[in-house]
Amino acid sequence: MQILIVTPEAARWTAFGEGLRAAGLSCSFAGAPDDLKAESLKADRPLLVLWDEPYTGDALRAAGIGVIMADARINQSACTDEGHETFHKKVEGLGFLPNVPLTRTAEDARALADSLVKVSAL
Repeated sequence: MQILIVTPEAARWTAFGEGLRAAGLSCSFAGAPDDLKAESLKADRPLLVLWDEPYTGDALRAAGIGVIMADARINQSACTDEGHETFHKKVEGLGFLPNVPLTRTAEDARALADSLVKVSAL
């Protein structure tokens, strides 16, 4: 299963990607929200779209809604240093999973994989 990471700097996700692979997941990258086309999201549906820290606030909400409009089955999360409650308030109603810390470690990837397992079990 694939995680699509939207980031202008894919290199900073190396350790996180290794953690995903250890959890049985793969990852691919898009450079910006405009790179996510509804047709490609439908044709090659990722398990999750993970937004990097440049995409926050209203821009994150708008991008998240775009993914939902393409395929509401796609999970989403974002990389941010905001606390879980603050983050949740910003993306409330969009079905985002808990945020990923800016550390982007293999442990962070495993925590995200655990969240995905819990969601999939519902």
